[in-house]
Amino acid sequence: MEDNKGLEDYKHLSITSQFAIDMLSLQSVGEVWWHLARNVVSKLGFVDVVIYELNRSTQLLHQVAAFGEKDGQENVVINPIDIPFGRGVVGRVAAEQQTLRIDDTRLYDDYIVDDVVRLSELAVPLIVDGQLIGVIDSEHPDAYFFTDAHIYTLTAIASIASVKVAQKMSVDALQGSIEQF
Repeated sequence: MEDNKGLEDYKHLSITSQFAIDMLSLQSVGEVWWHLARNVVSKLGFVDVVIYELNRSTQLLHQVAAFGEKDGQENVVINPIDIPFGRGVVGRVAAEQQTLRIDDTRLYDDYIVDDVVRLSELAVPLIVDGQLIGVIDSEHPDAYFFTDAHIYTLTAIASIASVKVAQKMSVDALQGSIEQF
């Protein structure tokens, strides 16, 4: 049993390390989100993930990348939805800027059904310098699927992705300002 935990820990560390290395070659915010959804979270054994990005003007969280049922290929989310602050698991994570694991969504009154009902949900905020930029949300058909190791790994990956996205947004804003002169 202890050997399996060690292997699982090594796998999660390896996935996190590779993601950090991959960030060096990604050139756009969209590339970061899609790489995170398709190439990182899928390796954790998750069947579903949706990346939400905060729209500061509307204060809504919009689905911008996905793996699983919502992945429409060619970097398109199938039937994207917006979630307001405080609503559902994603909205609560955004409002509180804290990770939230729901072991059985049947027992969570504010569970939002997006495409199909799943019994476990894990959502991690994407934060840089105390500012929310989005949320990583994963659901699984089995109750009690997500573990502490999933939380630690997804939190580390969220930190890496947040820094890369914030840097890219800053560079884009600076380039926009320079082009206006």
